[in-house]
Amino acid sequence: MSNWLAYTGAVLTGLVPPLVMYLIGSQKKVMGYAIVRNETVINFRHPDIEKRLSVTLDGKPLNGCRKLEVALQNLGMKDIESQTVHLTFPAGANVLHAHCASSTLAVGPKIEAVEQDSYSVNIPLMNPGDNVMVHLLMTNHDNGRVLITAKGPGLKFRPFDPATFISPVANRSLLVLSAGVFAWICWACTATDRFMGKPFWEKTITFVLVVLLLALPAAVLAYQGLVPLIKRTMKWKGSAPSNPHSSSEPSF
Repeated sequence: MSNWLAYTGAVLTGLVPPLVMYLIGSQKKVMGYAIVRNETVINFRHPDIEKRLSVTLDGKPLNGCRKLEVALQNLGMKDIESQTVHLTFPAGANVLHAHCASSTLAVGPKIEAVEQDSYSVNIPLMNPGDNVMVHLLMTNHDNGRVLITAKGPGLKFRPFDPATFISPVANRSLLVLSAGVFAWICWACTATDRFMGKPFWEKTITFVLVVLLLALPAAVLAYQGLVPLIKRTMKWKGSAPSNPHSSSEPSF
């Protein structure tokens, strides 16, 4: 009976903190941003070709034309209402064209110029998992620097990686699962009579080695391995034809 009590206590000790973190995180507003593309329109990396090529807009030549794409996404499990995101560029940057679009928002976002080197993206409502793509075309912006900020009551604004984001529920569930793997490995390696019989300092060193060399790498690999697997599965299901006898037109 004592072994079962120890086992139950270890499981609860490992799962309760991630569960509390999960419930607390579900009450926060979390928005992420990612710079998807920040590059010059002409990018051949060859001095002879670059001198012979030029980009024009409405018949006017554009020198140092750069394209910037920024992704904004609701990473939390709570709606974000009436949120404004500011994009600030270095002095002298000239924005020729700016627009934003979303395939998930019920009411489309709007982008407008605040100053010559500052733009704001106004988003009426973002449900969990909703995203907005911001596209800008500019000149006199050789270094490609941009400052992206957002403020709001209870809002956490941070960078994120679109390649590893699935949905708020899926990512938090995988995080809890990886924390469970971490706790189970720590318990399996330390809840033994041989480990308990060691001196205090030897137990401490052994526990640190188990955490750094076994438990933590296993938890990270569990998270990093499941994310691309789930994304590939979702992509495969989304690209699978509904009718096997129908033929799709070629795309160019």
